[in-house]
Amino acid sequence: MNIESAIKAYTPSDATINLVRQANFLLIAGVVSAGKDTVITELVKDDRYRRIVSHTTRAPRENHGLLEVNGEDYHFVSPEEAAQLVEKKAFVEVKYVHGNIYGTSAAELQRITDSGKIATTDIDIQGVVEYLELKQDTKAIFLLPPSVDTWLARLEKRYGSSERHAGEIATRFKTAYEEVQFIKSDPRFILVINDDLATTVDRVQKIMDGERSQTSEFAQAVTNHLLEFLQSKI
Repeated sequence: MNIESAIKAYTPSDATINLVRQANFLLIAGVVSAGKDTVITELVKDDRYRRIVSHTTRAPRENHGLLEVNGEDYHFVSPEEAAQLVEKKAFVEVKYVHGNIYGTSAAELQRITDSGKIATTDIDIQGVVEYLELKQDTKAIFLLPPSVDTWLARLEKRYGSSERHAGEIATRFKTAYEEVQFIKSDPRFILVINDDLATTVDRVQKIMDGERSQTSEFAQAVTNHLLEFLQSKI
């Protein structure tokens, strides 16, 4: 089985589609280093939320000096194990991103749905769109940094010197450009500027509770500035 082709052609089972339509979601996408994981870590301190622990074939990373934990941050699996899950249609959605496989298992979503909690995860925009097509009232947040300078500082903190990681950063810039172009024209995504963490979490919770504000002029300006910067880099 060609795993990339199988993932591109992947569709969930009817039982999984029904499960998605019963679940309560808050999906958070955003450019790299926008703070998706940090926001979710704060959200799940509220007992209403449960983090979806996705599967991935990438190796565990160090975040804030701590190595990711299997079963808590991700279910870390081999490419062969991921391919078996694809073949069994065990995923809700699955993607091949930057050479690695990422997916949400139906079993994980069932666990959260049975608990009556809100399922939340950070996910790429392709995955969000798939959920939206199955469940139109899914809440979809797209996080943005407050400025290009702040974003570059976060990237340097994450990757180190841009000279040492020029290839990876260039790939991230290209992905970010494509993402921001997409969400700018898709009103289903609610744009949230992640500047102050407490303010961001409060904003996200209010959106989840039914508040639907128009994207602010500031968010629009940040989006345009970010696009201009990224276009100059790709």
